[in-house]
Amino acid sequence: MYQNYILLALLILLPGLAFIVWRWPLGRHATFSQHVAGKRSSRLYYFLLFAITLPILCIFFWRYFVPTYQLSHVTMLLVAIAALSQIACTLIPETGGKKTATHQTLAGISALCLLPILVIIVFAPTISILEKVACVVCGGAMLVIILSAAIFRNRKLPLLIFQASYFAAFFIAIIFVTYSHI
Repeated sequence: MYQNYILLALLILLPGLAFIVWRWPLGRHATFSQHVAGKRSSRLYYFLLFAITLPILCIFFWRYFVPTYQLSHVTMLLVAIAALSQIACTLIPETGGKKTATHQTLAGISALCLLPILVIIVFAPTISILEKVACVVCGGAMLVIILSAAIFRNRKLPLLIFQASYFAAFFIAIIFVTYSHI
């Protein structure tokens, strides 16, 4: 039953994020949070989108993924930190100064918690070789995105594409592990 919670969360989250880009367009150089920073109503929408989807994702990880694959309890801690910091960053808009710095720090914490989850999966004895390869490839893509953003930070970057690709890589790995043995 809980196995499909990831699909439910993504069926809400992906159209919700697409709506943000369509409704409050700023181009590919702005992150999702920058798209919504300008209006209170868009920030509320952004918060509600994550307030709905993140608990569903946490239930998926805590009730299905971690126990099914006998992953370390550290995985649940990383999921909790990622979810809580993501919710927190939606409450602080990127409107400049300390708010932007705080938002970006919280968003960075959330995003960086995902990489060790893939590392834990790779070293889990219950994960097949093919699933481990998928996690390594997706984790590698995530690392390339992080390094590209760090190396080229002084240039105008396609942050929306980086952000979407980073999270897509993570979820592709998780979905692959979840459904590859069916």
